[in-house]
Amino acid sequence: MAQEQNRYVKNKDKKAQFSSNNELLGSDSKIKKYIFSLKQANVSILSPSFLCPALKKPDEELRIIILADKLFFNTYSNSEGKDKTKAGPALSGVVNRYLKISPWSNIDKSSHASTPIFSSNSEAIENIEVHYLWNINDINNNTIIRKNSDKSEDVVYAQIHSSVSQMYKNENLIYGFEIILKNLPGNYNNEGLFNISWVNYKLNNEDKEDGLFFELQDQYINKFNKNYRIGYKSLSCDVSNHRNPEFSDNETVIESYHPVFISNKELLDIGHLSDVHVSSRQHLFSKSKAKLIDGEAESFTSEEIGQLVNTSYATLKDLMTQMGSDVDLLIFTGDLIDYNRNLNTNNSKISDGNIVKSSEIWKILNLDNLNNKELYPVGIDNLVMYELFKWYYSEFKKPIMLVSGNHEAYTLPYGISPRVKLSRSLKNTFFPGKHIYVCDPDGNITYDDEGFPVTKHVKLSEDEVIEKSTNEAAADLDEINKNQDPDIYFDRANEGIPADHNLTISEAILMYGPDYARVVMAAASDEGGERNFKPENLDWFYHIFTPLSSFVSFYNEQSFINLGWGDNEKFIGIKQGSWSLGGFLPRSTESVSDEQLAILKSGLNEKKSCNILCSHFTYANYNTPHPFSEAGEINYNDFISTLGNHDYGTFENNRYSVYKEIIDENIQYTLSGHSHRSGLYQKTDNSNFLGRKNITINAKNVDENNQFSPGNGCRMLVAACGGPIAVQNHQNELYNWGLDYPSGNFIKFSGSNEHTIGIKIPNVKQSQPRLAVALDYADIFLRDKEKSGLVDLFISKLDDGPFTIKINQKANISDINFIETVSIHFYKDSKVLTTSGITKKINNHEYLFTPNDDIEDTLKKLNMKKPVTFISIKCKNINYHSSFRTYNTNTSWTYPLEFKSRKDVEIKKYEEALEMADYYDPYVAQENIKNLEKIEGYIIARHRKHGEVPNIRWYSETFSNEYSDV
Repeated sequence: MAQEQNRYVKNKDKKAQFSSNNELLGSDSKIKKYIFSLKQANVSILSPSFLCPALKKPDEELRIIILADKLFFNTYSNSEGKDKTKAGPALSGVVNRYLKISPWSNIDKSSHASTPIFSSNSEAIENIEVHYLWNINDINNNTIIRKNSDKSEDVVYAQIHSSVSQMYKNENLIYGFEIILKNLPGNYNNEGLFNISWVNYKLNNEDKEDGLFFELQDQYINKFNKNYRIGYKSLSCDVSNHRNPEFSDNETVIESYHPVFISNKELLDIGHLSDVHVSSRQHLFSKSKAKLIDGEAESFTSEEIGQLVNTSYATLKDLMTQMGSDVDLLIFTGDLIDYNRNLNTNNSKISDGNIVKSSEIWKILNLDNLNNKELYPVGIDNLVMYELFKWYYSEFKKPIMLVSGNHEAYTLPYGISPRVKLSRSLKNTFFPGKHIYVCDPDGNITYDDEGFPVTKHVKLSEDEVIEKSTNEAAADLDEINKNQDPDIYFDRANEGIPADHNLTISEAILMYGPDYARVVMAAASDEGGERNFKPENLDWFYHIFTPLSSFVSFYNEQSFINLGWGDNEKFIGIKQGSWSLGGFLPRSTESVSDEQLAILKSGLNEKKSCNILCSHFTYANYNTPHPFSEAGEINYNDFISTLGNHDYGTFENNRYSVYKEIIDENIQYTLSGHSHRSGLYQKTDNSNFLGRKNITINAKNVDENNQFSPGNGCRMLVAACGGPIAVQNHQNELYNWGLDYPSGNFIKFSGSNEHTIGIKIPNVKQSQPRLAVALDYADIFLRDKEKSGLVDLFISKLDDGPFTIKINQKANISDINFIETVSIHFYKDSKVLTTSGITKKINNHEYLFTPNDDIEDTLKKLNMKKPVTFISIKCKNINYHSSFRTYNTNTSWTYPLEFKSRKDVEIKKYEEALEMADYYDPYVAQENIKNLEKIEGYIIARHRKHGEVPNIRWYSETFSNEYSDV
C-alpha cells in the first residue's frame, strides 16, 4: 500500500511502497516475509455476512462489499485506474494477497494458505475490480448502494444497522468499497459452500512474523460481545445433544463468517422457518417431576409434566436437519429467541445436582433472580442460535439467510402464564418509568395551562425495573395468601404461552410455580424502563449474524428481498369490556420504510422471474378466530390505515406501494411468520372503488405436495412457528383454539418452474400437539366468554350414575367421538381413590358415563364434605377427521372438579328464592324442601377457583417432599 511504514527493516523511517511488480505477488520466502512485515490496512467484510450469504453460479462474478480504513482509501486514491471508476493494479494485488477463499470444510483462519487467489499479477489485474462506493458518514439513513452489474445505475442494496455503523465509525473503518472477482480459478469455481475472509498476518513483535493469520473483524465483534450490555463471561455451547444444548463456562470466541454458495441449478429450492423462539429455561422445564394428579406410590398419578414439555430447541434442530437434507437455501423470518436475558442452565444452582424436586425449579424460575446476572445472563439464547447456524453450515454445506423479528428486541423473560392487573398495565402504558416534577428556579412546581403539574420522564435501569417488579410481586403474593384468591390479575397477558409448550394452563403453572403470572417489563409502554422491547437488544443480532437490517440478494433468476422488523412495534394487549387499548399481535410501525421500499424496488428492477419478499411481519394472515373457510379482505390505502383481521401482524407504512407489486404479480412469493399459524394466501380479486383499495384473498393449509400452476398469482406464505406448538383454525373447531405441529414450509422448483409447495413437521414426540391441551383451552375460553365450557353439562340423576356429558355446540366438535374413558379421582390426604367407567356417545352432543363404583360409597369412605377431586378424560384416536388428524391423543385431559349434590343445589336455589319473596307459606315451603331432599345424583363442574390455576398451597401441604418451601 502507498507510503506504508516498513515494520521489518531496522530503520523505522524508511518507507516501502507497493508496486505492480509481479514479484510482489509471488511466493518467494523473502518477498513473502517482506510483505508480511508491512503495516496492513484494516478491512471488514460487510457482505456477504454470516447469515446474508453470496449466491452465485460457477460462471458468475463474486461481489463483495467491504469497509476499509484511511490507509486502504489512500492506496485506492493513489492508484486509480485509467477510467477513474475503479482501483488500479496495485490495489488489485493487495486484494489478491489478503482476501482468502476456503471450502467450508476448511475454515480455520489461522491456517489459511499464503498463496494468492490468482497465481499471477496479470490475472489479478484482469479479474479483480475495486470500486469506491461511499463514506459511511455521508450515506443517508445507513442505506448502502453497490454498482450494477451492467455499470448503469447503482443498486440500493441494503441498510446497515445503526449500531454496526457506529461500531465501524469508532474503529475508523468508514470507506465503503465493492470488490468484484471474475473468472475465479480452479476449485474456487466448483459447486459447494465456501467462506471468504480478509486476513491479516500476525506479528509476534516489531520485526518478526509468526506465520499465522487472523481476521480483524473477529476482534471487533468479540470486543463488542464481551461488553454487550451487562457483560459476562461467554459460555461455550455444544449443540450435539438433540433435546437440549450443553453449556460450559469455557469462553466462546465468536468468529465472523462470509459464506459463498455456488450452484448450477436454475432456481434454488427454499426452506422457510420462522418464530423458533429458542429459550434456555425450557431445558429446566423438562426436569420437572410435577404432576396434576400426584400421590403415593400405589395411587393413580398423571404424567410427569416435564416429559410432556415441547422444547423449541429440539423441534428446531429436527426441522433444520430435515431442511438441510432437502433444500438449497434456508430462510429464517425472525424471532430466533424469546428474549435476551435467560436462564444459564450451567449455573451451579442448577448443574450441581441441586434440582431434585419441583419446588427447587420454582425457586430458580422466580423472576426475582433476574438481578443475578450469572444465573440470568444476556445473550445465552443468541449463543445457542449462533452455534446452531455454525452446525448447520458444517453439517450440510448449505447457506442460511435471515431477517429480524420483534422478539430479538425483548429484554427480560416473563411468567409461563403471564397476567396483568389493569391498573398496573395502564400505569405502564401511560406513565412509564419514573417521573419527577419540573420546578422553577425557586423550587416551586411548574404547572401547565390546564393546571396539571409538569413532569419529566426518568428512564429506569433494568435493576430498578426488577426491584419494582419484585415489590409488586410480593404484594400480589400477600394478597393471594390473605384471600386465597389467585384471580387478582385483570387478564392473561398472553394466554397462548402454555400451549406453545404443549401444556394445559394448569400443567404449565404447576410446573413453573407461584411466579407464573409475573410480567416484569410491560410490552405496552411506548417509552421508559418498563418497556420490554428495546432497540439496543438488536445489537447482538446485527453485530454477529448480519450487519444488514434489510437487503436484496440475487441468484440467477431469483431475487431475495429481505426486510427487517425495525426498531419499534405497536403492541398493547389490555382489553376491558367493550373498549380496548389495541390488538394482540404486534405490528411493525417502522416498516415498510422509504429505505426498505427502495431496496424492494432495486430487487424488482433486476427483472428476475422469481422475486421472493421475506419479512417477519405479514402481508396476508388470518387472525386466529377467523377460519380458513372464509374469504378475507385486505385494505392497502396509505391514507386510511384500516388494518383488519386478514392482515394481522402486518406493517404500517408504504402499504399501497408494496401491495401494488403483489397485485401486479411482480412479486411471486412472500415469506413471513409472526402469527404462529401456517397458511398459504392468494389473491382472488382486487378493487379500487372510490379510492377504497382492497384485495380479496383466500386461505389454504400448506399441505405436503401442494402443487400450483404458474397462473395463480403471488403466493403469500406464512410459516407456523419452528419451535413452539402452532395454532390453527380450519372451520371454527374447538372455539378457534385448534393447535398444529410446529413446522416449516418449503418451495421446490423443477428447472425454472415451481414444482411443489409443502410443509415439514418435526419427528419429536413432544412436538405433536396434544388434543388434551386444545380441549382444555376451548373449555376455559368458552367458559370465559359464553359462561359454559366445552363440557356444557356433566350430571347424573341417580347417586350411582349414569352421568350425562353434554358437549357445548359452540365448540364445533359435534361430529367427532373423542371420549374413550372417564376417570374421577378423589383425594384422601395424599392417596387417590379412582372411579372409572364405561363411556359411549349417544348422540352428536352427548356421552353417557357409567361408573364402575358407587360414587356415593366412595364419598362416604372419604368422610369429607368437599374432597379434592380431579377428572381425567382419555381421548380416542380421531385422526380420521381432517381437522383433527395432527393431534396426539395418548395423554389424558385432566383438571380439578367441584362435586355438587343435586339435592343441595336445588335446596339452595329454593331457599334463595324464598328470601327474595315478599311472602311465602312456611308449611308449603317445608313440604317442598322435604321433596327436594329426595333428589339424587350429582353435578360435576370444573373447579371455579382452581380449575385453571392449580392450588399450589394444597400441593405444597399435601406433597411436601416434592413441593415444599413455597
